Amino acid sequence: MISASRLTLPALLVLLLQLVSCSLLKPQDPAEAAATEPEPIPAEAAVLFDASVSAIRDERWPQAENQLLALQERFGEYPAISLNLGIVYLAMEQTDSAEVSFRQAIASDPAELEAYNHLGAMLRREGRFTEAEALYLDALEIQPEHADTHLNLG
Repeated sequence: MISASRLTLPALLVLLLQLVSCSLLKPQDPAEAAATEPEPIPAEAAVLFDASVSAIRDERWPQAENQLLALQERFGEYPAISLNLGIVYLAMEQTDSAEVSFRQAIASDPAELEAYNHLGAMLRREGRFTEAEALYLDALEIQPEHADTHLNLG
């Protein structure tokens, strides 16, 4: 797992491409999707989200934070918004806020593996090994073959 305080541009771009390439709201299980899929994200929210991604890419952390908080206020709890807020807070060394954001992402979408992994890595760095391990194991229950989770658990 990449330390958010030392995110390289290529690593950040890979993460951002993963977020952009998938639907912000699409659950992993298609059977679950029919019962729980919320309305599609509004086009205006997508434009604002893209602007926050640009701010993250350029390491303009306070700007990205403000944009993501505004998105969250206007459009609710989308897991990608909370996940990116957590990444921003880690970069700004605000670990309490990062933890809250990662947990919000998981609550919004229990299959948001990146949130489990970022939170687990942060907890591990803080010496909270039992909590980190539990998060990795929870993530592996969702997707047993998730390589990043196996790497982090090891």
